[in-house]
Amino acid sequence: GKMYYYGIGVKENIDSAFYWTKKSAYLENSDAQTLLGDIFDIQENIDSAVYWYKKAVENDNPLAKSRLGCLYQKGAGVPQSYSKAFLLYNSSAEAGDEWGQYLLGRAYYCGIGTPVDTLKAKYWIYQAVDQEFGFAEIFKNCVLEPDYNVQNFKYIKENIDNKKENLIIHAGLKSEKKERIVTELYRIKYTEINGEENTKNFNDNIIAFYKLPDNNKLYMANISIKGNSQSYGEIYNVKTQTKTINGQNIEIRTFKWNYQNTYDNEYGTACVKLILIPNGNIMEFKLIILPVCEEDILSYRGYKLLD
Repeated sequence: GKMYYYGIGVKENIDSAFYWTKKSAYLENSDAQTLLGDIFDIQENIDSAVYWYKKAVENDNPLAKSRLGCLYQKGAGVPQSYSKAFLLYNSSAEAGDEWGQYLLGRAYYCGIGTPVDTLKAKYWIYQAVDQEFGFAEIFKNCVLEPDYNVQNFKYIKENIDNKKENLIIHAGLKSEKKERIVTELYRIKYTEINGEENTKNFNDNIIAFYKLPDNNKLYMANISIKGNSQSYGEIYNVKTQTKTINGQNIEIRTFKWNYQNTYDNEYGTACVKLILIPNGNIMEFKLIILPVCEEDILSYRGYKLLD
């Protein structure tokens, strides 16, 4: 079943994979039960996926624990429970599963089902890196050990006052009911998703920080001018530190972001890191977004539109 699923020595055939995997799963093979859960998950039969992941967890399968933990984290097919997700990740990681180690490290970093603990996050991410797990290596390079070097993006001087005014109108940040007070704007010039460049879909997007006149809360929006859409919402738990690297004072902000997408009405929470890197008169930035209920790692680079 596994050979048919992955195309090992034979042509990939999901029907044959399902047939043989199911026969083995009914014989209490926990690896087969986990793979059967994967097949049902891909087919979007989430109830059957949950059933077989739970069967595999009962048989102490480490990978099944990380898979089931993901479903509890997302609230897919089971009631959402960060605490259950964390316990499953912890059990999976301690058993040596690379997915479990990565997810446990990410849980410690973002505070999913547990208090934030950067040292434990690093420990488990590095454990997964030692197993050459791709997501863990991307996380290490992007989040734990980010590149602080300047990129020398071609800076195009823009009228910041006009840009703010045009932006808040065009992007829906201004209406008759509520006017947004834009405090910072950043121009995206380079994008990576899970370590792979995806600039063409995000180039020249804008990151905007703004406030509402009737409260003191701070908001962030990732705005596509071309697509006339955005992800926006309140940020909180903001922490700021300054590091001196290569003689430059680099500001690092971390915060949580409750966001909603205008293009699909989906919403969620993300852990965000904003790095500000001086480059002469230009302020370059790196913004890393870790959606809590996804495995994706989003990274943007560009420059601040200076006042």
